[in-house]
Amino acid sequence: MIEKPVNTPKLPDIANKMVEKLYQLTLGNQPEIDEVKNFLNLDPPKNNLLLYFNHISYPDPVFVYWFYQKYLDPGLLRQTILPASFFHTQFTHNPAFAGFFKLGKLIYGYEDVRLVQSYMVGKKYSKEEATKSYRTLVERIKTSKEQKPTTLIIAPEGHRADDGLSLQRGDEGIVKLARMMAPVLVLPVGINYPQRRYQRSALNFGQAVNLNLGAFTILETRQDKNLNYIDLMKNLASALPEDMRGYWSDK
Repeated sequence: MIEKPVNTPKLPDIANKMVEKLYQLTLGNQPEIDEVKNFLNLDPPKNNLLLYFNHISYPDPVFVYWFYQKYLDPGLLRQTILPASFFHTQFTHNPAFAGFFKLGKLIYGYEDVRLVQSYMVGKKYSKEEATKSYRTLVERIKTSKEQKPTTLIIAPEGHRADDGLSLQRGDEGIVKLARMMAPVLVLPVGINYPQRRYQRSALNFGQAVNLNLGAFTILETRQDKNLNYIDLMKNLASALPEDMRGYWSDK
């Protein structure tokens, strides 16, 4: 069952202003944002949206949600699903991240899904636990899109870059999720700290953060052929500075 947002109409806006005080956020490279809005139709909303981003530090999902709520869904009329690490959303393991994740749910009303990341299998969790968490995500998406237009915000790399900078190969499961959400617009958001004064495992308050939008892909039906993993990741890489493109720099 999808929970209703626990908020007042102004609370998300107040929260976004707080984020803007905590970080110096800028949005660049957005020539196609009007086309994105047209496909989504702001009020009443239609169609689904998959936002995907490179993962280099703890607050990355905060930045993407800031962009999404401010520019694409200011009235929070869509249902939003935000997967996060099962491990890092436990207060005993990462109280700062877990606290922000829980607070965001209370303010914005997004659906939280805790995933066991593939690199954690065999270390902290079993393969069965990972499969169960993924199935939970799939079921949440199916239930949500039957009720109202849905937004999924996800990092295809599955975890923060090992060096805190370079785009990794990632997981092709994002293509299956996108097909499940059709009709859907798939939009990459490149995140970078232009001054490079940040830490991979910190909240990095006060830092300048730049978000760039890459080329989007529209999938009208699950059978459409215009969606493949290589192109999705190349679109994300193109939204990043050259020295951050990592695995995808010469693809």
